Amino acid sequence: MAHDIGRDLHAAGVSLNFAPSADVNSNPLNPVIGVRSFGSRTDLVSRHTAAWIRGLQSAGVAACAKHFPGHGDTVVDSHYGLPQIQGSAEEIALTALPPFIAAAEAGVRAVMTAHLLAPAYDPDLPATLSPRILADLLRGELGFDGLLVTDGIEMGAVTDRYGIDGATVRAVAGGVDAVCAAARAPVRRRWTCSPRPW
Repeated sequence: MAHDIGRDLHAAGVSLNFAPSADVNSNPLNPVIGVRSFGSRTDLVSRHTAAWIRGLQSAGVAACAKHFPGHGDTVVDSHYGLPQIQGSAEEIALTALPPFIAAAEAGVRAVMTAHLLAPAYDPDLPATLSPRILADLLRGELGFDGLLVTDGIEMGAVTDRYGIDGATVRAVAGGVDAVCAAARAPVRRRWTCSPRPW
């Protein structure tokens, strides 16, 4: 499936796809990852993440594993607030990091950061802005040397504290190579259906 999607993207001139989600959706109360994840088991997510990357990149489109260091064990939507991972570094290493390790081993070309607080690694800065998480953990311990891009920099998890300008500057200082920016954060809408007038 990933190869077929990659072939279509390549034919359209797209060279980078911000997929797959390498998040282990281990918290059933998670409001934002859901079916974007391959599941709630670390081994399954790791296997499918690596397969997706190999398939997509075999079609000539770079893959991007997201959202580092893992957005699956959270209960806050980072579009609107700052999530926090409660686990210790050892717990995170066993549950959330293996899919990113599998992604690196599969040759993933890019990794996207998560706008969340992981006190086990950095009690002060969200991962997107944290040299401890991006430089020391991802680049240093895990050895990732590809493109490092932020999640949408306009999202509330970082802009509520630092503004777009401040979050952007801190992300670059923290170690990202590229800043992902959209026009604005998504708005929750309640859709209703009404009969057509004809």
